[in-house]
Amino acid sequence: MKRIIKLVLFALMQITSNNIIGASPQLGPVDSLALDPSIIYGRLPNGFTYYIKSVKDGGDRINMRLYVKVGSSHQNNDELNFPHALEHLAFKCAQDFPNNLLNDPLLLARLGLAQKDIFGQTQYFSTWYSFNVPIANPDAMDTGLLWFENISDLRLTKEIIDQERGPLRQETVFRAGTDLKGHFRRKQIRAELFPCQSDYSDFFGHNQNFSADSLIQFYKKWYRPDRMGLIVVGDIPDVHALEQRIKTRFSKIKGDPYPPQWEDCRLTYLEGSNSFIALNPEPDENRKLEEVELQLYFRDPKTITEHNNWNGLRRRLIWNVLNKIINIRFTEEGRGYNKTFYALGSSPDPIMPAYKVVIKTGVDQAEKTTRQVIRTLQSIKRFGLGEEEWNLAQKEYWKIQEQMDTLDSNYWMQQIGDYFTHGVALPKNKATVLQQWFSKFSLKEFNVLLEQYISDVPSDIAVTVLQQSGDVPVHHRETEVRNWIMQTIGEDMEPIELPKTPARLITKKETSTLEKVRYTDMGTTDWGARKFMLANGTKVVLDTSPSNDPRIQLHGFSPKGAACFPKTDKFSAINAANIVKNAGVGDYDKFALERFLSGTSFWQGVHPYIDYRETGIRADAELEDLENMLQLVFLYFTDPRMDREAFEDWHTQEKKRFQDPTYSPLSLDFFESIKEYVEDPSIIPQGTRRFQGIFGTDMYKAYRIYRQLYGNARDYTFIVSGNFPIRKVLPLLQKYLGNLPNQNSGDTCISRHPVAHTLPKGPVYKKFYVSEMSAAYKMKSVKYSLRYMAKLNDPMDWKEQLRMETLGYLMNYRIKELRFLKNASLYIMNAGATYNRELMQYEFRMSLDCIPEELEMLQKMCKEMVEEVKKGQFAHEILDNVVDKPGLLNIPRSTNYHHFRYNEPYVSPLEVEQFLRSLSIRDIQEVARKYLKEEHLFEFTYQ
Repeated sequence: MKRIIKLVLFALMQITSNNIIGASPQLGPVDSLALDPSIIYGRLPNGFTYYIKSVKDGGDRINMRLYVKVGSSHQNNDELNFPHALEHLAFKCAQDFPNNLLNDPLLLARLGLAQKDIFGQTQYFSTWYSFNVPIANPDAMDTGLLWFENISDLRLTKEIIDQERGPLRQETVFRAGTDLKGHFRRKQIRAELFPCQSDYSDFFGHNQNFSADSLIQFYKKWYRPDRMGLIVVGDIPDVHALEQRIKTRFSKIKGDPYPPQWEDCRLTYLEGSNSFIALNPEPDENRKLEEVELQLYFRDPKTITEHNNWNGLRRRLIWNVLNKIINIRFTEEGRGYNKTFYALGSSPDPIMPAYKVVIKTGVDQAEKTTRQVIRTLQSIKRFGLGEEEWNLAQKEYWKIQEQMDTLDSNYWMQQIGDYFTHGVALPKNKATVLQQWFSKFSLKEFNVLLEQYISDVPSDIAVTVLQQSGDVPVHHRETEVRNWIMQTIGEDMEPIELPKTPARLITKKETSTLEKVRYTDMGTTDWGARKFMLANGTKVVLDTSPSNDPRIQLHGFSPKGAACFPKTDKFSAINAANIVKNAGVGDYDKFALERFLSGTSFWQGVHPYIDYRETGIRADAELEDLENMLQLVFLYFTDPRMDREAFEDWHTQEKKRFQDPTYSPLSLDFFESIKEYVEDPSIIPQGTRRFQGIFGTDMYKAYRIYRQLYGNARDYTFIVSGNFPIRKVLPLLQKYLGNLPNQNSGDTCISRHPVAHTLPKGPVYKKFYVSEMSAAYKMKSVKYSLRYMAKLNDPMDWKEQLRMETLGYLMNYRIKELRFLKNASLYIMNAGATYNRELMQYEFRMSLDCIPEELEMLQKMCKEMVEEVKKGQFAHEILDNVVDKPGLLNIPRSTNYHHFRYNEPYVSPLEVEQFLRSLSIRDIQEVARKYLKEEHLFEFTYQ
């Protein structure tokens, strides 16, 4: 009987849904939609396609991108990573660019390009190459078109292909980080579930042994004009002249009269039988926490079958909004200290036509967490959204709309790219029509649609159980997991009640007791910032310099930090701020604060921190949220919440972050080893050392230290910057910052001033090993860092600092020659120069990741590069290119902070720019000779 009722309800919903769509603006027929006529489109006799879109967005670049419809989904197991290899080789095998486009500074300088203007990327179904050119440089555009033409006829040779095996291998090592097994395991799951994907388990063996001829044949098969599309977007001076140039150049490419056809593996997946995969990797003795990961896939064929019509466009929009709401529900389910619930949904798209939910939980919580995920989906499906969630859904929609700026070149590049590679409809006024359609939706109408989107049972399931050595093996079978799901679907359930969101951070009664304190006007800085001293001793700097950023930035800092306490309390001190952040402030734990902040412009909250010799807090918000932001700052100073359960949760979360990091700790551990060797305490530990420190962190000591460091307002300077009226902001600062307490009358810091620091005399060569770090990973490469560290005589010489910074940028440019010119097996390499303010020294470095066999060669090459720059043996064009980099021109962006924290002189941005543009080869040569001396030389390896 229940089944009959359900079928009847479903039929009624279908009818109602059709009525809804009929009542909305008429969006056109359900078949393929015509391309937006504002886009110039053409298809040449050989099949080559081009799109030109004129966009006057105020940018100084015309964006050009060549798409080739071949990606990782087109390879078989004998062609592993071939599309990616060809993407690399396109920069080395273009017949008119024998010097490699990415390492031709003279060409880039002549064309007005930076290295970032030329790029390539391999995706699942396509590979694209970008060449972005200055608007007023037609020679640059011709050069880009010439390169794109070259890509259709690469000069691939066995020698060059063999040279690229190393960089491809090193890129995989870099991207996998410390979890190479996990990296390949995740690819194995996708390969077993989806016919579009490949198993990379034998990547290293295949990389070493594939024949160059097989890659050449793959190139010939797929790099054909009928699979190529050129997109040009920007403020194009003469679109018709450009179209003629495109026709002339690309018509010469020979087509294939009998091109091989590609079977769409997405359709194979959608039409295939359901899948279940269970993986139980070998137990890991280094694993800190056991975990089960489940992946649920709910197939959505309409994502593919309706991608070229209005129904498909509407469906993608609804899915994006709905997924935001589902993930908010999942986040709410996971809120609570020491909970093991984690779930994240991903909308179906042309690449993956299935709604995906990833679940991570404890080994003993797999059933409970899976049931809760299904219960959450069923609740939304059966009962829809409430008014509060609907308002949130509309906000999420408008966030999506803000990213669809039709006056922006990036929008059109993405839209045309989707149209060419996936056939996603791009009709006239697409964004506007969809906006009008969604804005007429009511909550009732939206809820009716949900039945068509959320499926009951996942089509495909993958389960991975990760355990420690010695644990009793846990296995989950398909019938077991699907029974959990079916039993949950059969349950009677009530709508899920969402927790209440706090209305205020501080009650009106409490805020009424905070009076605006008096202040002393301390005058104006040379650059126009206003200085004030509040009655409690807090120093305030207001910088209202014109800015395009609507947000107000706040940075409060004190010159006291973890160094004020005994070494035995080191980690209790540096972890204290994060412990408090996890516990919350005032009457609210972390989760209640998250709910409150989610409706504000500073949803990420404020950020207290404790460094070795500094304590502070950072925050930014729009003017309308400034009072709430200051209230939260006030609470972090005055009312940190202590909670043993929250502390234990912090402990567990730190273990999880280290076990499954979003970054690789390899570089951090290498850096930490160097710091320990030269006895540099200026930066708090990160990576493995930071993880090891959580076991030496005491909750009571952490809170005592926190209250001491944040307990004296007179220690703090607050810099508030933004485009705001002082008359509105200053009273709020008087009220909240002016009432911060001064709990201690004396200076209790045991190490207020840094001790004299001396460096070992060079040259020094030191090897570090993973085993010395007691790290839980193994390395497949060697990290090498060539460094020069030298004390400086005048820390206030800003010109010397800029010369050193420029030297670092210059060498960061040149170090890439090791890969692109010397053909070393490198992927990650960088160089730079920094000024360590705490130790009063310059630090120059050249760092890279290499294979052991090339270490000695690369050491020699790095030293040779240093000698060349000391002799002035580099092109002036390279220096010009470096000086034009935005990062270098923005070096003095923290002038307020450096002035008030370190008493450094103010230097205007104009003065900095003028000085940088005056730099000569001789200037860089002299600063290199001065600091890059043998006695300052340190060489380090990590393996």
